[in-house]
Amino acid sequence: MGSGHTNSTATKKAVLESLRQGAYVVKAAEAAGITAHTVHSWRRKDAAFAAKMDEALKGRITTVVDALYSKAVGGNVTAMIFYLCNRACSDWRHVQHIQHAGDIAVTHRSTTELINASDNGGFGRSNRIRDLLAAQGDKN
Repeated sequence: MGSGHTNSTATKKAVLESLRQGAYVVKAAEAAGITAHTVHSWRRKDAAFAAKMDEALKGRITTVVDALYSKAVGGNVTAMIFYLCNRACSDWRHVQHIQHAGDIAVTHRSTTELINASDNGGFGRSNRIRDLLAAQGDKN
């Protein structure tokens, strides 16, 4: 693997092509004979390279969106729902309507009562919580 100082145009082009083809940064760097650290360093120091890298990564997203769209128009109902909920979310979204009839009672329980009620005697978590509360001076 390279020393991390390679800065050739050919090496940068190789990294960008690997990214366009779907490789992760680490794999794209390895394929070009450099480290991922070098790629990230180029990205920070070279605005033109950073822009090309962003374009390559964005192109991968476009590829997936196109594939999803193809599945949706091909009749895949799950793909249809996912596409519409994410691309036309003002008209298509997951909505749940919940109705409740009757009264709702709210009961206040102290921290200690909640800990005691949840203590299943199995793992001692309640004891540790009790100890922490006692150390903080919780009077509940």
